[in-house]
Amino acid sequence: MTPKTCPPGFNQQNGELRSYLQELVEMSNSALQAIVLPLEALLGAAVLTASEEYRIPAEFNLAIFQIHTDWRSTALATEPALNAAITSLDLPGLAQARLSNIKATLQLKDRKLDVFENGDVAMSALFKNPAFFLPNAPLLIPAGSTLKADFAVQDSTAAVIGNNAYYGIILTGALIPITR
Repeated sequence: MTPKTCPPGFNQQNGELRSYLQELVEMSNSALQAIVLPLEALLGAAVLTASEEYRIPAEFNLAIFQIHTDWRSTALATEPALNAAITSLDLPGLAQARLSNIKATLQLKDRKLDVFENGDVAMSALFKNPAFFLPNAPLLIPAGSTLKADFAVQDSTAAVIGNNAYYGIILTGALIPITR
C-alpha cells in the first residue's frame, strides 16, 4: 500500500495502518458490530440519475468486506418485457438485464476518492459476482466519513428501463470502535 492508496485518516509512513489492521485481526468478535449497508435509489424513465449517502458514525471506523448490487421492482407483475426477442427471463435474469443498464459510482465524498477504479461500474458486474475483500485487508473507511453512491441510467427507452425500480449497492462489513 502506498500513501496514495492508503485510506484517508491513516498514515502509511509511521505504520499506523499496519498496526490498525493487526488490531482488527486480533480484535474479539464481540467488539465488532456487523453491518449490512444498502445504498439505493429509485430510478425509471422519469428519473435517470440519483444519489444516496451514508455517514460513518464518529465513534466507529467501517471495514467493508463485500460489495454487491441489488435490483428491486416497484411493480413486478406489470414489468414490461425487456424486448420482443427475450420472452423467458426469470427473475434473476430480469434483474441482471436491468442492472446492466445502470452505472454506479461509490466514493468517499469528503475526499472525492473513488472506490471503483476509473470511477464507475455497470451494476450487473457485482450482481452475481460480488467484490470480496480479505479479512486482513478490508476496505477501510474512517470514522465520520461520508460514502456517496451515484446511479445513472444508460438507456431510458421504456422497454429497456422498465418500471420504476430501486437500484442499490449493498456493503457488508463491520463497524469497529475507535480505541485510540
